[in-house]
Amino acid sequence: MAKKFKKDSMFFKNRHTILSLLVILGMYFIATSFYDPESVVRKGSAVVTGTGTPNIGGDFEVLNHKGETVNQTMLDGKYSLIFFGFTHCPDVCPTSLLTLSDVYAGLSDKQKSKVQVILATVDPERDTVAVMKDYVSTFHSDFIGLTGTPEQMKNMAKKYLVYHVKRPSDDGYTMDHSGYIYFVGPDGRYVKHFRHEDKAADILKTVQSYVRK
Repeated sequence: MAKKFKKDSMFFKNRHTILSLLVILGMYFIATSFYDPESVVRKGSAVVTGTGTPNIGGDFEVLNHKGETVNQTMLDGKYSLIFFGFTHCPDVCPTSLLTLSDVYAGLSDKQKSKVQVILATVDPERDTVAVMKDYVSTFHSDFIGLTGTPEQMKNMAKKYLVYHVKRPSDDGYTMDHSGYIYFVGPDGRYVKHFRHEDKAADILKTVQSYVRK
């Protein structure tokens, strides 16, 4: 028969503390066994990644800047650099598109044939087909603009885990949104993302590592 702990022993006196620690340790090991450090969260402008492959992208149906209905198959066969923004954006969007212009300019003609740059609006109420056509062409004639109904664009943004919200402003409203550029492979699958502060030279180097010259 196992010996009983004496009431004056250290274990008996601290039994509640020890049991609490054991419970906490047990919960920790259970939690970490299910935790995926590559999980992606939509909070502010945060996309947090670790070592796995986040579930970014999926089915969508919208209009391009020519007024044509397109869906996720437009990504097939090419590498895509997708940025979610809006034409009334004062700083982040034009800066990001200028960066993408520099990236695109650094590609060879053969590489350009395998890469497409896409601006998907988070403000479809103002960004009509005509507005998107004029806006993307100011950065490069090859760039593609995507718009649609609010529901269509909300669905696409959700698939890419894009944070966006309408905020009142002096001229009506503006859009707060995350500023990531998504790099998508020719199979339509997410490869990685670039931050707003990433330099064009670094983005170009990464793109060229995937796209043959």
